Amino acid sequence: MNQPQHYDLKFIQDKARYLIEEGFIGRYQPIYALALYVNFCEWALLESNLKQRNLHIGDRIANFIGDECSDNQT
Repeated sequence: MNQPQHYDLKFIQDKARYLIEEGFIGRYQPIYALALYVNFCEWALLESNLKQRNLHIGDRIANFIGDECSDNQT
């Protein structure tokens, strides 16, 4: 029997950093830009964690991942 995969916040933040580093998204894009790159389970976890942090899907990805990653994209 397959067990559901566990997604945690750090996993999603790391995925966002990877997408920024590879140039798929920019850190100043809205968080909802991640929806194209994460599956349904990850997105549900992300939305839940955004609410806990008083963030919204229209806020910048930089606010979600912090300042560990830098790029020049807008």
